[in-house]
Amino acid sequence: MMRMRCAAVILACALPAGVDAAETFPARAVRLVVPFPPGAALDVVGRAMAQKLTERWSRSMVVDNRPGVAGTLGAEIVVKSVPDGYTLLIAGIGSLGTASAMYPKLAYDPLRDFAPVILIARAQSVLLVQASLPFRNVRELIAYAKANPGKLNYSSGGNGSTGHLGMETFKNLAGLDIVHVAHKGPAQGVIALATGEVQLSIQSQLSAGPLVQSGRVRIIAGTGARRLAELPDLPVVAEDLPGYEFYVWYGVTVPSRTPAATVALLNREIKAVFQLPELREMLTAQGSEIVLGSEAEFGAFLKREVGMWNTVIRAAGLRHD
Repeated sequence: MMRMRCAAVILACALPAGVDAAETFPARAVRLVVPFPPGAALDVVGRAMAQKLTERWSRSMVVDNRPGVAGTLGAEIVVKSVPDGYTLLIAGIGSLGTASAMYPKLAYDPLRDFAPVILIARAQSVLLVQASLPFRNVRELIAYAKANPGKLNYSSGGNGSTGHLGMETFKNLAGLDIVHVAHKGPAQGVIALATGEVQLSIQSQLSAGPLVQSGRVRIIAGTGARRLAELPDLPVVAEDLPGYEFYVWYGVTVPSRTPAATVALLNREIKAVFQLPELREMLTAQGSEIVLGSEAEFGAFLKREVGMWNTVIRAAGLRHD
């Protein structure tokens, strides 16, 4: 009997670290940190995921909005959390893709300090204008801006945010003088457009949807390389400004020391809920291309993304000290 007990102990010790924990995961509530305010695109996607995972697990996934510093504040909170799979980051271009280039004193390394779980989707943003303005397409906008240098303002969710980088890329490629007005989140940037404080903005369709439906804001183009099959009537900026391409993306990460078995389980579970028809329809309706690949594929994507934005941001001189 003693030999059998010893053998059982030896076998248990020989199992890979994290296997037992992964088999019982989740044993308690899971926290999803959203590094932007309620209503932002990442928040909408994160809340939809949290609801479906809560139903699937019969355990709560609690959404914790921690906005600030273009998504890096929430990311820092996750980096400092216990690496056990119970604190997740719904990440995007601001918190991971551009962070190391924009902030030289960043408290984390986007590649070293996070374990990639899954890339959910990538999405075109949309170029928005006040509905009262005379231009109806990108060609007319460029002509107006060149004839009126410095008279157009655009809003963003803050310095280094996706809206800031998307519009800076646009105006530099087109050779335009347009003034940046930073706000404290994407929702405030859209409201500034609707109230007339600014005339332009690049935002997600999810953030802009209610005001577009109200008639106060108009979409004139998407920011992807080509028109989406789901939105064939929406032109893209590149049709009038060749070479322009800008996407945001939604992914999930955890602290880098999280057990591999737990990361793999999270990948499978998140993939399962985003294969549900209602979540797929939510993503495709707002211009997203669904990805849902492996952990390794997301890691390779992150490496390319960080490298690309390091080059773009440093060339444009947009870094914060």
